[in-house]
Amino acid sequence: MFQNAARVSVASMIMLAGSAQADITQAAYSSNTQFIYNIIHVPDFDQRRAGLFNDGRFYCVPTSFLNWAAYISAHGNPSLAPGPDWYLSSNYNSITANDLLMGLAMQTNPTGGTPVGRALTGGNAWLGNKAFVIYDDRPVNGTRTLGDMANLAGNGALIMPRVWWMGNVGGDNYVHNGGHVVCMSYAARSGSTQQIGIRDPGSDESPDNLNAQSANTTDVYNVFDDQIFAEGLPRFWPKMAGYGSNSNAGFIVGFYAIIPTTVIVPQPTSIRLLRANITKSLNNALQDEEHPTLIPARRLSRWAKSGTSPFDIVYAMEPADRTPSILVYWNDLLDEEYVLGQVPNIEDVAGSRMNTFYALDGRVLRCYDPKDPMGNYETANIVVPDDAAAITYDDATDKVVLLDPVAGRLLCYEPHLPAGVPPTIISIPNDVPIDPAAELHTMPGEIGTSGGFLLVNPGSTSAWLLAEDPSTGRFEGTPVAPAGNTDPIQSATPTPGGLAFVINDIVVELEQDDDGVWIPGDGSVITGINTGGFPIIAPGSRTNIDYEEAFNPARTNELPTQFEPVQVIGDCLADTNFDGMLSPADFSAWIALFNIQNHNADQNRDGMVSPADFSAWVANYNAGCD
Repeated sequence: MFQNAARVSVASMIMLAGSAQADITQAAYSSNTQFIYNIIHVPDFDQRRAGLFNDGRFYCVPTSFLNWAAYISAHGNPSLAPGPDWYLSSNYNSITANDLLMGLAMQTNPTGGTPVGRALTGGNAWLGNKAFVIYDDRPVNGTRTLGDMANLAGNGALIMPRVWWMGNVGGDNYVHNGGHVVCMSYAARSGSTQQIGIRDPGSDESPDNLNAQSANTTDVYNVFDDQIFAEGLPRFWPKMAGYGSNSNAGFIVGFYAIIPTTVIVPQPTSIRLLRANITKSLNNALQDEEHPTLIPARRLSRWAKSGTSPFDIVYAMEPADRTPSILVYWNDLLDEEYVLGQVPNIEDVAGSRMNTFYALDGRVLRCYDPKDPMGNYETANIVVPDDAAAITYDDATDKVVLLDPVAGRLLCYEPHLPAGVPPTIISIPNDVPIDPAAELHTMPGEIGTSGGFLLVNPGSTSAWLLAEDPSTGRFEGTPVAPAGNTDPIQSATPTPGGLAFVINDIVVELEQDDDGVWIPGDGSVITGINTGGFPIIAPGSRTNIDYEEAFNPARTNELPTQFEPVQVIGDCLADTNFDGMLSPADFSAWIALFNIQNHNADQNRDGMVSPADFSAWVANYNAGCD
């Protein structure tokens, strides 16, 4: 198969994506030592181009994000910049302008690169309600494997590995000398043999030509898991052989991931997941999945998700035999599910960006770590005021926030719930109504600055946004609802693109325009969903950020000086059925694409699907592929 450099056995793997996701030609995962993933038709924009500050030398992050934005635009979201016609040579200057705008949105330093936190802020602003961005790494001696990335990608995420250039200073000791960000288009492993294929904005076949796009190629590298000491700390990082320089080897230290918009709808005895498909060729339809609860239950009383992941969910349930409510962890990605503990007087549940979860159990606030390898899931608990009604987690300030409706205040606790440490108090304005059964959610905000909170009173015709006034330092309340709404709001939740309301069983998503006015979301994939009256919740856009690197752009992003891929694989336009080989079946596939005016039928790359593309397909077919 010309699109795959590695020949691995995948017979025993579990298939994660099939023909419905046409551009993902292979996606199978059984373990971190047995997987394969391949996605085609991914843009490969050059970051070195005239029109960018410093000729784009430090623009790997915005350029990699722009690759995926263009891909999403061509796969059901044509209104997303830079648009579906990214491949046209006549649009070269337009791509440069979009790359410049992306860099401005991310506050890219022309001589230093892009801080992680600003990349997230700018990337999420660019994507709007189409999807959201996370950054994932592991603390100190944890692992982040190629299999983790392949598994996530096989479930619809778009991955951008973050590579650090590590200089060896003796033995297993290394120092950080810069880094780079790329797009992952291929990953495979069978036993100890593993490879990664990347769309690399720094791998320009004509580096001295800053006014023309080089060929779109996937560069494949061998990968080795390596135990090293990075500036005195033990790390277990995948190493890309032949990537970087002789003195600075390339290690994958984490990754950005663009996650499809996902909403969770808890049913009486099941959980419903609705996930946008941003890797589908024809449209951005929602995948609708139903997950039954772990044991028979009378009802799901409360539920939460991780601050960043649509795959990590915790729910409280009242078993059918009326024993005390229990807290259950479910990971959709790994298909793991188990009981965390009993919560006899459950009031509310919240998830954090740290993948910890909190349960308000009467007057006791409990913290749980579902990933604790020893199974000691409850890590801490403290006593809270009698009138506590709801909780949320503010990812921007890393505080557990508790609603006290009687006193009209928010109590903000440290995330590890230390005993004897009083909470920070936020007063809620007197003109904001608070129901004892109110819901409380966190609004996304800049790192280190709270984005505020969403207060939802059951039966009210509007929700309330609580946000800090920078001039006074006090929190102010603003009512928000769909324009002209006179019906009771059944529930509401922040989404990556704005706010979603359930009214008369139907979801309505709003976003803010340039004047800050809440209007219907442009191209929202969740507006119109019928929840049957049940509430919804959407994963947020915060992440496990390396704060040391988040605001320090110095030497963060630098172009590699050495490219030694195992194989360079060019795009193959004539393979229109995406099976990795040229055959007469591709002609039938081209006709099918032509009949529905799909962009993949545009074989002469003139931006139109026309009869001229038949001759172009024949020429491309006769030319063959590498």
